[in-house]
Amino acid sequence: MKKHIHLIIFFLCLCLMGFFANFAQNDYGLTMVNYSLLAVAVLLIDMMRLSIIKYKIAGYFIYLMVFYPLMAIFVDLQDISEEFLMFYVLSLLAGFIYSAIVLPVVLFFKERKLDSAQISFLSYYELLFLSVLLVGFNLKLNHYAGAGVSLSLSMLIVIPTFIRLTQLIKLLISGQYISAVFQLLVCVFITLTIVSTVFKQQHMPGANSLLYICRPIMFISVLLLLFITYFKKEIRPFTHTNPAMKTAYFSFCVTILWVSLYYAGVAPSVYSDRYPKGMQMLGAKANGVNAEGKEFDKKYEIYIENLEHFEEEQNKAKQ
Repeated sequence: MKKHIHLIIFFLCLCLMGFFANFAQNDYGLTMVNYSLLAVAVLLIDMMRLSIIKYKIAGYFIYLMVFYPLMAIFVDLQDISEEFLMFYVLSLLAGFIYSAIVLPVVLFFKERKLDSAQISFLSYYELLFLSVLLVGFNLKLNHYAGAGVSLSLSMLIVIPTFIRLTQLIKLLISGQYISAVFQLLVCVFITLTIVSTVFKQQHMPGANSLLYICRPIMFISVLLLLFITYFKKEIRPFTHTNPAMKTAYFSFCVTILWVSLYYAGVAPSVYSDRYPKGMQMLGAKANGVNAEGKEFDKKYEIYIENLEHFEEEQNKAKQ
């Protein structure tokens, strides 16, 4: 597991490098982000497999979740039939259903027969929804079908988080106030960040409001972590947090910090150099939910049509 975390941190650093490259208007930066996120998703799924390592054969089927985006690397999915796309989307959903429902149910009944359970289903599900989130990001970056479904499914992380919170409340009642409060904040922060990010990616209203809530929670948790580290050294802050969620916490802290700097006008925007910046700004504000989002959607479509017409005229002129 430690090797997996080290590799995940390495690929997350590559993501950071990719963002900096994109700030300089180099599109290879987003390519780095794209493949790095997929690599992290694969590593998280492998951690899921290791959590049920004694059921070797059953564990390998969870890789179905990355079958679609991995095949997309080798096949141009923009120029193939709708039936082919439907097959791949169904394969992704089949992998999720197997990993989220079929396999855990089978393992649960097998574990009940043992004297002592050896599988942490909470950690398993946290890894599952984190990997689905990253698969959804990969599909979204490539504008592939199934991105919305994957991102929406990742919000189900609220279920294991809610169970985790009930455990932490018991810890709070037992008198371990500082440790319990910190871990409560970490759980809430990670969950709200994922939900707000999915809202933002899907251009749904309310994303910014959720991000505003995430920021104070993050700053309070970081201050509490510093207090525990330097003044309460006998307390282990991440006792009830699995390594992947711990890594997600620090990653989201960096992300929220960047978002805060972006809103303050300090951090640069992430835009591709393939399309005009104005068009990308319209696309970022478009959604099919509220009136304002629909208006931006119409302007975005008009912009694309005009751009395509302009490019056709330019190609004819060159010929």
